[in-house]
Amino acid sequence: MVGPTRLGAAQEVEEVVVNHREDDPTPLLEDDGHIKLVSLSVDRSDMVSKLLERRRRGANPISALSNGNFATINIRAMLIPFVKRRFPPLVWVPQVTRRTLVDDLVAGLTVGVMAIPQAMSYAAIVGVPYVIGLYTAFVPVVVYAFVGTSRHLVVGPVALESLLIASGLSGLLTQSECPKWYAQGKSSLKSQSQLCPEEYTALVLATTFVVGLLETVSSIFGLGVLLRFLGKPVITGFTAGSAIVIMTSQLKDVFGIKIPNSETLQEVVKNIKAEAHHTSGLCVALALTFIAYLLFHRFVTRHRVLKRYLWWLQPLGPLIVVIVGALMLGNSPHLQSKLMYVGHIPEGMPPARVAITSEMLGRVFPTAFGAFVVGDMEAIAIGKGLADKNGYSIDSTQELLAQGVANLVGSFFSCYTATGSFSRSAVNDMVGAKTQLAALISALVVMFTLLFLTSWFFWVPKFALAAIVITSVIPLVDIGSAIQLYKMSKQDFVVWLTAASLVMFLGILQGIAAGAALSLAIVIYETAKPQISILWRIPGTTIYRNIKQESTGTFIPNVFICRL
Repeated sequence: MVGPTRLGAAQEVEEVVVNHREDDPTPLLEDDGHIKLVSLSVDRSDMVSKLLERRRRGANPISALSNGNFATINIRAMLIPFVKRRFPPLVWVPQVTRRTLVDDLVAGLTVGVMAIPQAMSYAAIVGVPYVIGLYTAFVPVVVYAFVGTSRHLVVGPVALESLLIASGLSGLLTQSECPKWYAQGKSSLKSQSQLCPEEYTALVLATTFVVGLLETVSSIFGLGVLLRFLGKPVITGFTAGSAIVIMTSQLKDVFGIKIPNSETLQEVVKNIKAEAHHTSGLCVALALTFIAYLLFHRFVTRHRVLKRYLWWLQPLGPLIVVIVGALMLGNSPHLQSKLMYVGHIPEGMPPARVAITSEMLGRVFPTAFGAFVVGDMEAIAIGKGLADKNGYSIDSTQELLAQGVANLVGSFFSCYTATGSFSRSAVNDMVGAKTQLAALISALVVMFTLLFLTSWFFWVPKFALAAIVITSVIPLVDIGSAIQLYKMSKQDFVVWLTAASLVMFLGILQGIAAGAALSLAIVIYETAKPQISILWRIPGTTIYRNIKQESTGTFIPNVFICRL
């Protein structure tokens, strides 16, 4: 028997469904409608089921055409949601008001100022000219704003992707492409990126193209679900190990020495020890001062009391360091002769270039695949976190497409692989961004810098950029997550420790591959031998417990209860 109130709701829904004409293009539920859970008779339930099935087929032209049901195709119901999914500005542009415009303007200017020194620093990790980092903070950001579904995610160059690309492409140029490197020997202090910058940059752009292609194909065929095989332990372990390698790789600029680029911790330490006698005390002192300032700046601007008044200073720390360093060197010929600095950065918009060959694509595929997996898991995780915090949802498939299109376009405009940036996205949300208009404004800030301000960065010391990188990746070494994993699951902790250790001592790609293989092996083992707990009821209660954990209990006659 159904109560009066519930019966009224049931009758209301039944009446709507029954009176709804099949040729009526108006959906049963509008975008902001609500689903009512009601009780229907068997006949009415069948009627509703058949009607909804016909509407579903009408919204899917391929299914309708294959079944010969041309009349059931509902063009309006099919096109409008499809276009909105594929072109998200149709959703958020109508929501722009004077208030949200001001919020997006402030957030965009803030993130744009923050992106400039970070982009230059991360480009140095990859081994490409600083200007390519600025290109990457401009072109992919614009493209993503028109295709991505997240309102707060900021894409562009990030530290982990930069290290992964640098380590994966190390030594990949052939002898014909970089004869200088082979002539000097592989132990030369200069890397292929330094001796053959044009050829190395072409390899980086080919990697970006393959990453974009993988992302686009994955979104079209729904292959993004495969990323779930890389669980949190693998990703956090990889991230922690990579962060440590990134920090140690920046020590050469902190000490003011020249050493070969290395992708493992022991090689970096060995090279630093070999060149330690060339260490510049002045460079070390200034670098440590800048690192200490950035850490203090972060502490003050995030303090639970002080951040109320100083929140606006949080994204300005890297820019302050860059400006102070440039002023120091620009006004001191003595420092110019003692310290390494950025030098000339070309002005102008990103040049269109096609320097990709089919032979390159196969050579860079392993590196591109690693960048694809890590980058997209990072971007989707950040996007979902910010969406949950702000009360909306993102489409993971569309996010893959957005990342793919951004990288494909970027590969033809001298950009290296871009993905979601945690630090810039967090600041974007903190400052109050409401739509992707904030990202477009940040891209305009970078574009203005490319057109008119690159000469201002000539005297920026390299130790300042190293200080920015080191302080940016320190939070990525999340020891708290490792401790939590150890307490909750020893298996997950082993996966975390394996991924982190192999990344540090074997290499980026080897670490993530081994971590993924171990994670997959654990999943297969647990699937083949699932943990089954037989439950019985604790006498006098409605609580059911494992028979191995409770010594007394009762079974319900003819009922078997278990937990998988």
